[in-house]
Amino acid sequence: MPALPVRNPYHASREVGNNKTSLLFGSGTLQLEEAGDIQTDRYGVSTGTCVFKGPKDTIAIAAEEQLPIGAATHPYAPWLALEKRRVVFSPGIGQVVCEYAGCNTPSDFVYEFEAGVKEEPIQTHSDFPVLAHNYGVLYSPNTGQEFFSQTSAEWGELVTTEFLRFRNSSVIAGVDSFLDFGHGTWKATQATNVRPQAALSAVGQISTPVGNPPTYADDRPFYRLEVPYEPNGIGGRYIEVPSKTKLIQLNGIERNWLYMGFSYTQRGACYLITHSWLLSGPGGWNPKIYAPSSYDAASIIGNPPQ
Repeated sequence: MPALPVRNPYHASREVGNNKTSLLFGSGTLQLEEAGDIQTDRYGVSTGTCVFKGPKDTIAIAAEEQLPIGAATHPYAPWLALEKRRVVFSPGIGQVVCEYAGCNTPSDFVYEFEAGVKEEPIQTHSDFPVLAHNYGVLYSPNTGQEFFSQTSAEWGELVTTEFLRFRNSSVIAGVDSFLDFGHGTWKATQATNVRPQAALSAVGQISTPVGNPPTYADDRPFYRLEVPYEPNGIGGRYIEVPSKTKLIQLNGIERNWLYMGFSYTQRGACYLITHSWLLSGPGGWNPKIYAPSSYDAASIIGNPPQ
C-alpha cells in the first residue's frame, strides 16, 4: 500500500463549485501555527483562539493589515469573527494570538428570574382601607380640620378625606411604609448572528414575556372601596355618592408583566441580547398609565414591523 501523503497543517482543501482549490491560511508573512479549539458557552456564544507566526520585524504591521478586528474570520469556522488580538515578540520570530467569537445560528433562550421585596407606601397595603378606617388620622379639605377616623363611621369618610397618619395611641403608630413582594424580574438572553431588531415601541408596555415565567396570585384578601355613581338629574351626568361607599373584598388578585426593554453586546460576529420584564404589584400594572402592548412576545424579541 502506498504511503499516505503528509498534510500541510497550514493548508486546507475546499470545494468551490466543481473546482477543488487549495486555501493557504495567512498570506504574505503570516502563517497559521496553532488552530486550538472552539468552545460554546451556555448562551450560545462560541469562541476560539488561533496563533499565527511571522518575522518579528514585520509581524505587528502584518497583523494590522491581514487580521483586522471584526473583519478577519476563523480559518476553520468562518462564522467566528476576530474580536481581540495580541502580538508577541520572541527572538527571531513573532506571533499573533487571535481570539474569535460568534455563533452560526441563533441559540435557544436562557432564562433568569430574580424575586425579592421592596418598600411600598402603606396606602398600597392590602388591608389599608380597614387600617385607615380603624386607626387613621384624617384631614377634611372641606373644613380644614384633622380628626380621628371612627370604627363606627361610614366607609365614605375615607373617600371625602385625606389620610395623614395613624394615631399615636394605635398599634401601628408611625408606620408609613411596609415591605412587600414587589420586585420580580424575568430576563431572556439569546445569542444571534443577526443584529437585534426588537420592538422599541413595546418598551414600557404590558406584555407577556417569552418563555414560561412564574405566575403569582396573592392568596391573601385585598380590600378596596367601591364608590357608586348615580345620575344627578342635570344633563344625564353621573356623580359619586360617597355615603353609599362599600368595602369590597377581592381574592386571588393576580399580577402581570411590563416589558422593560433590551440590551445587547456584539461579540465578534454575533450579538448577545437580553430582554427584561418587570412583575407588577397586586392587581397588575395600571392600564390607565401603562398600555397593553399590541406586540406578542415573538414580535417583541424578533423583527417586528417598524
